[in-house]
Amino acid sequence: MPTQVAVNTKVEESIAFARDRRSLDRSVWYSGHLMTFLATAEDTQGKFALIEAVARKGNVPPPHIHHREEETFYVLEGEMTFSVGGQTIKATPGTMVCLPLRSRPSASSKANWSRAGSSPSARRWR
Repeated sequence: MPTQVAVNTKVEESIAFARDRRSLDRSVWYSGHLMTFLATAEDTQGKFALIEAVARKGNVPPPHIHHREEETFYVLEGEMTFSVGGQTIKATPGTMVCLPLRSRPSASSKANWSRAGSSPSARRWR
């Protein structure tokens, strides 16, 4: 007797969009960071958001916990320090730091100015 096998052939729709990263109409100041929204959850069908953040030296976001999403940073310029789960990570340009779900991270800029890309998963910005 032949065995029946169920195969999921659903292909997800591709997501494509274009946006000038310097567009200030998609930028906000939040806790001392200039955040430019390169992709929002609405742009990516709720899969992720992509944000470019510029921070001054010593700028530290308020304490928070990621209850619904992981967060990934990619340092573009400057130097940042991340602390999570008792570990401290010095991040220079080209460093990627992934912060896990339910973590209580801390990040601060160590250079006069730092610029990083941040991708929180499916966070609803705006």
